[in-house]
Amino acid sequence: DEPATPFKPMPTDSPGFMTRPEAIDRYMQLSGRDTANVTWYVVFGTYKLAVVLQQIFIRWHRGQTADRRFSVLGDGASQLMDLASLRRA
Repeated sequence: DEPATPFKPMPTDSPGFMTRPEAIDRYMQLSGRDTANVTWYVVFGTYKLAVVLQQIFIRWHRGQTADRRFSVLGDGASQLMDLASLRRA
C-alpha cells in the first residue's frame, strides 16, 4: 500500500517477488531471530538511504561531482523521507 517511487529499495510490490510480510517471515524462519521490532529497522533503513542520497546530491549541487544522474537524488531523498514517515505508522 505504499506509493510508487523509483527509490523504493525492495521490489515487494512487483510480480514474482515476496511481499514484505513474506520476506520477514522467511527471514524469521531461516534465522530464528525475533522480528517483532522489524518495523523500526525498516524505518531506520529508509531514513539511512535518504541520508546517503542527500549526501550524494549535495556533492553534485556544489559542483563536487559532475555526474548529472545525481541531480535527481535530492528529490529521491525527499521521497524516501516521506516513505519513512509513512512506514512509522
